[in-house]
Amino acid sequence: MKKQLMVFFTLMLVGMLVLAACGGEEEPTPAPTEAPAEQPTEAPTEEPVEEVAEETTEEEVMEEKTIVDVAVENGSFTTLVAAVQAAGLAETLSGEGPFTVFAPTDDAFDALPEGTVESLLEDPEGALTDILLYHVVEGAVPAETVVTLDSVTTVQGEDVAIEVVDGQVVLNESATVIITDVEASNGVIHVIDAVILPPSVASAAAETTEPELSLTIWADDTRAPILAALAEDFEATYGVGLNVEQVMDIPDQLPIAAPAGEGPDIFAWGHDRLGGWVESGLIAPLDLGAKGEEFVQVGIDAFTLGGELYGMPYAVENMALFRNADLVPDAPETWDDLLAVGQALQESGDVTYAFALEDNGYKTYPVMTSFGGYVFGRSEDGTWMPEDLGVDSEGMIAAGDWIAENVAAGLISPNANDADSAQTLFAEGETPFLMTGPWALSQFRESDINYAISPFPSDGQPFAGVQGFMINAFSPNVLLAQAFLTEFVATDEIMTELYVTGDRPSAYAPVLATTEDADLEAFGEAGANAALMPAIPEMGAVWGSWNDAVILVITGEDTPESAFTTAAAQIREVVGGAMAGMVNVPGSYQAAAGCDGDWDPACEVTALVEGDDGLFTGSHELPAGDYEGKVALDGAWTVNYGVDGVPDGDNYTFSLAADGTVSFSYDPATNILTITIE
Repeated sequence: MKKQLMVFFTLMLVGMLVLAACGGEEEPTPAPTEAPAEQPTEAPTEEPVEEVAEETTEEEVMEEKTIVDVAVENGSFTTLVAAVQAAGLAETLSGEGPFTVFAPTDDAFDALPEGTVESLLEDPEGALTDILLYHVVEGAVPAETVVTLDSVTTVQGEDVAIEVVDGQVVLNESATVIITDVEASNGVIHVIDAVILPPSVASAAAETTEPELSLTIWADDTRAPILAALAEDFEATYGVGLNVEQVMDIPDQLPIAAPAGEGPDIFAWGHDRLGGWVESGLIAPLDLGAKGEEFVQVGIDAFTLGGELYGMPYAVENMALFRNADLVPDAPETWDDLLAVGQALQESGDVTYAFALEDNGYKTYPVMTSFGGYVFGRSEDGTWMPEDLGVDSEGMIAAGDWIAENVAAGLISPNANDADSAQTLFAEGETPFLMTGPWALSQFRESDINYAISPFPSDGQPFAGVQGFMINAFSPNVLLAQAFLTEFVATDEIMTELYVTGDRPSAYAPVLATTEDADLEAFGEAGANAALMPAIPEMGAVWGSWNDAVILVITGEDTPESAFTTAAAQIREVVGGAMAGMVNVPGSYQAAAGCDGDWDPACEVTALVEGDDGLFTGSHELPAGDYEGKVALDGAWTVNYGVDGVPDGDNYTFSLAADGTVSFSYDPATNILTITIE
């Protein structure tokens, strides 16, 4: 997979022009010419004496024809002659020699890319000369001698490797000698079927030539610099560039960018979105091969769905209870104990709040589970049951009541509704307790707070989340992306850097085995009862409504029963298949049509309506411009149809010369979309 060979293809082929003159035909027999008469160097003072020309034999004429003469007299090699003259080598190759020339064929010369010859002739003293002289050896080396050699040193100064393969002489493992022993007066010519490139020229080209292919990776601000540092080695190995972009809102951007061909090849995110992305056809399966044995089982389990692996894990995380060890030497056993300690410190003026919460369902989940709350039920074999939604369960509402009551009592901050605010309260000593994850360690380690980490009171159960790398199913470089992950990322060095930078226990067993971090060990103890976040498609419908409900409860804008009941109803509507049967035409026009963005298969604005004739139709007013789109079913990319009704086919294209109306008509019998411009 040495892609750099393609990168250098043009430069390599240029050698064909300089020596191609000597090959391709049977041994030449040029017509004899008269020997030139000797010319005087000074004007004669006497009438010159007429000289008698001696008769010359054909053999004597042949002996007078140099390598350059052979090229000049053969009309097929005019470019060669021009190149040799431009490089100032005509005199050298016409010298006494003797020389041996390995000459590429005319067929190889004819295959040169357009413009190659011209570009090299503009700088004849550079690579052109080096390539020319790399095909020339001092001394006459006949075929019977060539077959006995392992290598030969060229006039250019570098060696050419020689080996005999199946009875044929092969140079540098790439060029085969196809005609031997074409004689000239000052040497011998061997015709080869490919150009051979001096190693120094190849090396220089590698340093100055941009790769023709590149991989794009989306990652957050901590992972992006680590991955970017791999660019040089990756390019050197594969001849492929590496473009690492810092993208923080991947779940929002990926569903739009990927189908449009503008997404990354690889992206990094948590496993909880896996089910929805798989269902939407956004993620390609991944084969780690033998590397799979190097990862902890929880990491592999997290990215496995339906028996297929869809991600390479690099970190495992869960939340734990942080406490100010100077104020609270011992961990509380119950939530009421926690509040009692916090309230005493509050009343004594040591802290502002007894407890601080972050602002979403994930980060309040240990409280919810302590009261019996849950998200989805599970069957006896551990399978998640989306039909058993627990967002409005008695336990969830009871936990919400406990939070609301203590916010109203002034014990829990009503304004710490984001991670930064809550973490700042703890770091500055304004609260003795905070539930958070390893992502907060760097801030607390840099502060003056003397913190301790412990499991949650009342057997509160946190979620276990796994961070990993996934491959965009719309990428044209799926196999290359997989090679990058297994060969460049899944190494002790890079996995260690990801661990150190991310402050999360590694999912890579060799790194985990050497970890010596008391804080992360404490997180491991706190997560001993952790539940792996559901990665089923239905989980994607949970986060938004559930998080909104938690915020409403903390801020006192709604009661727990009302907030969680409303959230559950919204989730059930989506999980129940609110978009089942939707026929849509996602494309680059959607934002102009009123959607939140382009390439959204779930945008109701562009959903087609079924008519009495069984066709699905829709119309939109659009500004002038060029657009693309394709048919997608059920609000996802899982089932989609392109031009001529081909599954996963090419995008339809349409243009409006002026502002106007575009109408779509989809025939479910043929899966063909008809587009009309008015």
